[in-house]
Amino acid sequence: MILMKIFFAVLIIICIVFYIMYLWDFALVLLITVITIPVVMFISTLIARKNIDVEFAVKNDTALKKENFPIQIKITNRSIFPVGKAEAYIEYSNLFSNETNTFNLLMPIQPRNSQNISFKLSSRYCGIIRIK
Repeated sequence: MILMKIFFAVLIIICIVFYIMYLWDFALVLLITVITIPVVMFISTLIARKNIDVEFAVKNDTALKKENFPIQIKITNRSIFPVGKAEAYIEYSNLFSNETNTFNLLMPIQPRNSQNISFKLSSRYCGIIRIK
Protein backbone atom coordinates (compact mmCIF):
# COMPACT_ATOMS: atom_id res chain seq x y z
CA MET A 1 0.00 0.00 0.00
CA ILE A 2 2.73 2.44 0.95
CA LEU A 3 4.74 1.32 -2.07
CA MET A 4 1.84 2.23 -4.38
CA LYS A 5 1.51 5.66 -2.78
CA ILE A 6 5.23 6.27 -3.31
CA PHE A 7 4.89 5.05 -6.89
CA PHE A 8 2.03 7.49 -7.61
CA ALA A 9 3.92 10.37 -5.98
CA VAL A 10 6.98 9.67 -8.15
CA LEU A 11 4.77 9.33 -11.21
CA ILE A 12 3.11 12.70 -10.51
CA ILE A 13 6.52 14.36 -10.07
CA ILE A 14 7.70 12.86 -13.36
CA CYS A 15 4.56 14.14 -15.12
CA ILE A 16 5.05 17.63 -13.64
CA VAL A 17 8.64 17.71 -14.90
CA PHE A 18 7.45 16.40 -18.28
CA TYR A 19 4.83 19.17 -18.46
CA ILE A 20 7.38 21.87 -17.55
CA MET A 21 9.88 20.65 -20.13
CA TYR A 22 7.39 20.05 -22.95
CA LEU A 23 4.51 22.49 -23.22
CA TRP A 24 2.31 20.26 -25.34
CA ASP A 25 -1.34 19.56 -24.81
CA PHE A 26 -0.50 15.89 -24.35
CA ALA A 27 1.71 16.68 -21.34
CA LEU A 28 -1.14 18.59 -19.68
CA VAL A 29 -3.66 15.82 -20.37
CA LEU A 30 -1.22 13.23 -19.00
CA LEU A 31 -0.64 15.30 -15.84
CA ILE A 32 -4.36 15.77 -15.22
CA THR A 33 -5.03 12.06 -15.81
CA VAL A 34 -2.29 10.93 -13.44
CA ILE A 35 -3.51 13.33 -10.73
CA THR A 36 -7.17 12.28 -11.03
CA ILE A 37 -6.57 8.49 -10.97
CA PRO A 38 -5.88 8.29 -7.18
CA VAL A 39 -8.80 10.62 -6.44
CA VAL A 40 -11.25 8.53 -8.49
CA MET A 41 -9.95 5.31 -6.95
CA PHE A 42 -10.30 6.74 -3.42
CA ILE A 43 -13.89 7.86 -4.06
CA SER A 44 -14.86 4.49 -5.57
CA THR A 45 -13.29 2.70 -2.60
CA LEU A 46 -15.28 4.84 -0.16
CA ILE A 47 -18.52 4.14 -2.02
CA ALA A 48 -17.83 0.39 -2.07
CA ARG A 49 -16.86 0.42 1.60
CA LYS A 50 -20.13 2.06 2.64
CA ASN A 51 -22.20 -0.43 0.61
CA ILE A 52 -20.66 -3.73 1.73
CA ASP A 53 -22.25 -5.70 4.58
CA VAL A 54 -20.66 -8.75 6.22
CA GLU A 55 -22.38 -11.31 8.46
CA PHE A 56 -21.26 -14.53 10.16
CA ALA A 57 -23.49 -17.60 9.96
CA VAL A 58 -23.01 -20.75 12.01
CA LYS A 59 -25.12 -23.78 11.09
CA ASN A 60 -24.61 -25.75 14.31
CA ASP A 61 -24.35 -24.01 17.64
CA THR A 62 -22.43 -26.91 19.16
CA ALA A 63 -19.25 -28.65 18.10
CA LEU A 64 -16.94 -31.27 19.52
CA LYS A 65 -13.44 -30.40 20.64
CA LYS A 66 -10.62 -30.94 18.11
CA GLU A 67 -13.17 -31.34 15.31
CA ASN A 68 -13.81 -28.91 12.49
CA PHE A 69 -17.06 -26.99 12.43
CA PRO A 70 -18.24 -24.92 9.45
CA ILE A 71 -18.55 -21.14 9.51
CA GLN A 72 -19.96 -19.01 6.71
CA ILE A 73 -19.37 -15.36 5.93
CA LYS A 74 -22.15 -13.72 3.94
CA ILE A 75 -20.91 -10.69 1.99
CA THR A 76 -23.40 -8.37 0.30
CA ASN A 77 -22.10 -5.69 -2.06
CA ARG A 78 -24.79 -3.17 -3.04
CA SER A 79 -22.43 -0.87 -4.98
CA ILE A 80 -21.54 -0.93 -8.67
CA PHE A 81 -17.83 -1.27 -7.88
CA PRO A 82 -16.18 -4.70 -7.58
CA VAL A 83 -13.47 -5.34 -5.02
CA GLY A 84 -10.76 -7.49 -6.57
CA LYS A 85 -8.82 -8.39 -3.45
CA ALA A 86 -10.76 -7.99 -0.22
CA GLU A 87 -9.07 -9.16 2.94
CA ALA A 88 -10.89 -10.39 6.04
CA TYR A 89 -9.09 -10.76 9.37
CA ILE A 90 -10.75 -13.58 11.28
CA GLU A 91 -10.00 -13.83 14.99
CA TYR A 92 -11.48 -16.60 17.10
CA SER A 93 -10.90 -17.33 20.73
CA ASN A 94 -11.98 -19.91 23.27
CA LEU A 95 -13.35 -18.18 26.37
CA PHE A 96 -12.48 -21.18 28.55
CA SER A 97 -8.75 -21.32 27.70
CA ASN A 98 -8.26 -17.71 26.48
CA GLU A 99 -6.49 -19.15 23.43
CA THR A 100 -6.76 -16.74 20.48
CA ASN A 101 -6.04 -17.57 16.85
CA THR A 102 -6.13 -15.35 13.78
CA PHE A 103 -5.94 -15.86 10.05
CA ASN A 104 -6.63 -13.90 6.86
CA LEU A 105 -9.03 -14.64 4.03
CA LEU A 106 -8.50 -13.09 0.60
CA MET A 107 -11.51 -13.01 -1.67
CA PRO A 108 -13.00 -11.07 -4.59
CA ILE A 109 -16.31 -9.30 -4.03
CA GLN A 110 -18.55 -8.99 -7.08
CA PRO A 111 -20.65 -5.84 -7.66
CA ARG A 112 -24.37 -5.91 -6.78
CA ASN A 113 -24.08 -9.44 -5.55
CA SER A 114 -24.33 -11.52 -2.41
CA GLN A 115 -21.94 -14.40 -1.81
CA ASN A 116 -21.18 -16.92 0.90
CA ILE A 117 -17.67 -17.96 1.84
CA SER A 118 -17.26 -21.09 3.96
CA PHE A 119 -14.33 -22.12 6.11
CA LYS A 120 -13.80 -24.47 9.02
CA LEU A 121 -12.51 -23.84 12.54
CA SER A 122 -11.57 -26.14 15.38
CA SER A 123 -10.70 -25.74 19.04
CA ARG A 124 -8.51 -27.89 21.26
CA TYR A 125 -10.82 -27.40 24.25
CA CYS A 126 -14.53 -27.34 24.80
CA GLY A 127 -16.21 -24.05 25.69
CA ILE A 128 -17.63 -20.95 24.04
CA ILE A 129 -15.90 -19.83 20.85
CA ARG A 130 -16.03 -16.12 20.06
CA ILE A 131 -15.48 -15.15 16.39
CA LYS A 132 -14.67 -11.62 15.25
